[in-house]
Amino acid sequence: MISKHIQCYVCILSIALGSVLFAGEAHAVTCTAGALSQVFFGQSGANVSNLQQCLIDAGYSIPAGATGYYGTQTQTAVKAFYLARLNLGDWDGRSVGPQGRAALTSAVRTNPTQTRAKPTGEAKSKEYAYKKVSSEADLLTYIDASEGMTYAMGTGLRATFADEDSAVAPTPAMAPNAVPSSEKTVSDRFSSTNVQVSGIDEPDIVKTDGENIFISPQSYGPYFRGGVTTVDAVVANDMMPVPNYVDPTTKVVDAFPPSDLSVISEDEIKENGEMLLISDTLLVFTYTSIVAYDVTNPESPKKKWDRKYGENVQLVTARANDGVVYLVTSTYIYRDRPCPVVPLMGAGMVLPCTRIWVPEHLEQLNTSYSILALNPKDGKINKEITFAGKADNTVVAMFEDNIYVTHQESSGSRAVALDFFASGLTDLLSDSVRARIATIVSYDISDPSKLEEISNLIENEQAKMNNNEALRFETELANRFVSYQALHARDIDRTVVTRIAVDTLTIAETKSIPGHLLNQFSLDEYNGYLRVAVTVGERWGGGTQVNDVYVLSSALEIVGSVLDLGFTEQVYSARFIGDRGYVVTFRQTDPFYVFDLTDPLHPKMTGELKIPGYSSYLEAIDHNTVLGVGRDGGNVKLSLFDVSNPALPVERAVYTLKESWSEVENNHHAFLRDSEYKVVFIPASNGGYVISYDNNKLSLKAAVSGYDVRRAVFIDQYFYVVGDEKITVLNENTWKEEKTLSL
Repeated sequence: MISKHIQCYVCILSIALGSVLFAGEAHAVTCTAGALSQVFFGQSGANVSNLQQCLIDAGYSIPAGATGYYGTQTQTAVKAFYLARLNLGDWDGRSVGPQGRAALTSAVRTNPTQTRAKPTGEAKSKEYAYKKVSSEADLLTYIDASEGMTYAMGTGLRATFADEDSAVAPTPAMAPNAVPSSEKTVSDRFSSTNVQVSGIDEPDIVKTDGENIFISPQSYGPYFRGGVTTVDAVVANDMMPVPNYVDPTTKVVDAFPPSDLSVISEDEIKENGEMLLISDTLLVFTYTSIVAYDVTNPESPKKKWDRKYGENVQLVTARANDGVVYLVTSTYIYRDRPCPVVPLMGAGMVLPCTRIWVPEHLEQLNTSYSILALNPKDGKINKEITFAGKADNTVVAMFEDNIYVTHQESSGSRAVALDFFASGLTDLLSDSVRARIATIVSYDISDPSKLEEISNLIENEQAKMNNNEALRFETELANRFVSYQALHARDIDRTVVTRIAVDTLTIAETKSIPGHLLNQFSLDEYNGYLRVAVTVGERWGGGTQVNDVYVLSSALEIVGSVLDLGFTEQVYSARFIGDRGYVVTFRQTDPFYVFDLTDPLHPKMTGELKIPGYSSYLEAIDHNTVLGVGRDGGNVKLSLFDVSNPALPVERAVYTLKESWSEVENNHHAFLRDSEYKVVFIPASNGGYVISYDNNKLSLKAAVSGYDVRRAVFIDQYFYVVGDEKITVLNENTWKEEKTLSL
């Protein structure tokens, strides 16, 4: 059900845009000029959507976007197109014939979307602050005042943890927290999970300590991690029979030397999920709990403690740093019982309303987030902070001294709409109506309530007009609002950034900045500054985006920026490495940007390279070389970028896999680099690939097939390709198969 606030806001925008289909499927449409067909006024469907997007791409305004309905806005655009391209001023715009389709195809090719207005507005930080709730009644009052907050069960939270020095270092020779588990021979060279930076570990489904490999198969049945159903629910909904279903257990494999390769424990650790290995403690993060095992004797792991998540709680992520585990949990806020919040049961974590922070400025809330500092030895919580927000495009980034919490600011679009109605229609409205709008804006009520009042006022005013006046008013209003939105794009699309001190878990600073983030690699802290890559504009595409890179001070003020990169495109990957930054944007080609961040107050985009496809993961091989993993058409593509001349980046080598997808594209944990042997590992649908990047070339060293390959680790000179069903051991000196083990 659409809430009252959403209905009101759509109503306001529908007046301005001439359609209630603002934000939705229309944003995902792309123009396929070769598929244009004859359509008529009043029709709806994919052919209409295609026509509309082609008109938009050719530079003709349809304020509501490619809605799929041929209405008055599309008719106006068609008339304008026929007049400009075919000199047919008497065309009524109610259809598009063969001559029009041919001309439109040509127009799209010669008049790309760059003819559209770029999103603009100042790139500046805005004040934003939190306050503590005084009581449950205070929290309920806040929720009610937000008028129409929408609840959503999904967390929408992506977490990032990083180190103070975010320069990518070679894969560490030994995982920092790993300790030999016996007196048996243990290699001093072994891989750790691929993380954003060294020093802060991230959970994954495979871990190694240099002797053993811990493997936690993902459940593909009803209890798979991140799933939505239980066995009972599956049966009740007639989805599939699940007789005698058993959730897979975590296995311990004696891996080194390869001659000892065998499963030494498969029933003791009964849970499965992503894991952290901290000294001799293995933490398993299941869908419902955290379980800790003592793996001093890996053949006989002993359960140390377990903590179930509270009601309506989901674990978002966890990180390990200096022997402390930092957890991020999300709790769905129920209107009838918003607190206490219980992130973990049995850990003294019954948090009353007075422990919850909320934004001082009225924001929509549907989730509370808790950051917890946990002792892995006993499962006790040392400190915590809980704050309310939205389950929408939120990123959490942890560095040595600070944790950054980001979420979408919901008030920007409403504030811009109010400014528009107050100042953008002065010649269309009478003095009395403008005065009434100014009075409404001054009321001490929520922005949604103000918009509802103004909406009713304008609707009443429009009802007094004759048909011709009403049509002119509506058309003019729509076009002005689109222009006003473009001028204030950086005021509409904004992200709240909060800096929390790690040592105390207290809020140190909060600001909002323009744009929205892609993922954890969009943030990086270095030498006291925070570097951020954002996309400004429509979140679902639609050809009105630009991309910015900001440098923020410790007070989260924007002190340096590079603006307006990749018009009509959006960020697909980012990586900040020391005094350099790399960003890939994409819509049809892959602009690979290089940034000089030596002077934080004056960052510069020094070089740009446009190539087909895109890279969705970037790995710095060294100061002069960056490896990109992504897609070109339907195939997985690896690119080796030479950035020795920052002003002239070069795609030095390309290697294409006949694979439609690799997990590396959206999960960097699936990627592995062995800097000593100069190879990387890429899992894909048909198997796993070991690819050399030596001598600025990309070449295939080995391929492993026949089972569902998930990860790889190396121990000494041996490369272990791990799947849920099998392990294959390769000798890195010859890349020949040494041994296999069925799981």
